Amino acid sequence: MPRRYSLGKRKGQKDATRDRIVAAAAELFRVQGATRTSIAQIAAAADVAPGTVRNHFPSTEDLAAAVAEHVMDLLRMPAADIFDGVDEAPARVMRLARAMADYYERSQPWYRMADLDDRPLAAWAAAQARYDAEYLSLVRSALGPRRDDETVVAVVAGLLDPGIFGALARRGHAGNDAAALIGELLALWLAAPNLRR
Repeated sequence: MPRRYSLGKRKGQKDATRDRIVAAAAELFRVQGATRTSIAQIAAAADVAPGTVRNHFPSTEDLAAAVAEHVMDLLRMPAADIFDGVDEAPARVMRLARAMADYYERSQPWYRMADLDDRPLAAWAAAQARYDAEYLSLVRSALGPRRDDETVVAVVAGLLDPGIFGALARRGHAGNDAAALIGELLALWLAAPNLRR
């Protein structure tokens, strides 16, 4: 009697192999960059043959795109539901500041990944574009009725940038402490009637 074949089981195994390859590549890319990582290194880390890596990802860009998606999903950008139950923009911005502080802390090990490559990869640019769009959407959600004021959006987005959090951390104010300082500053600015907006 012929062996029974289960397409679902085969697909599950293929997906599991793909996930192992992506996770192995992500860790290697984080440490040494995508362009400095060989297929042989990824295959060894994923416990598969090099041909299996190529079968799933014919090019470095294909693999880098999958890794970028994996990392973005792993880091979990805050969602607009962080504002549930809060109506006033200053309080919403404070919530966003705390959520972004947590996000930046989770992201820390991954910040330099794209900088390690000796040539730019389209996957990193696409991931940055996705991040920028999600981040600006959150800023606009925090601002409520002021969401379309580009100056207000620029100031809030600029002051909640990871570079500002990093500068404060280097001066002894990290994480939620930095979020509180930035949030308080933005709350004062948003409430001041005579400041340029």
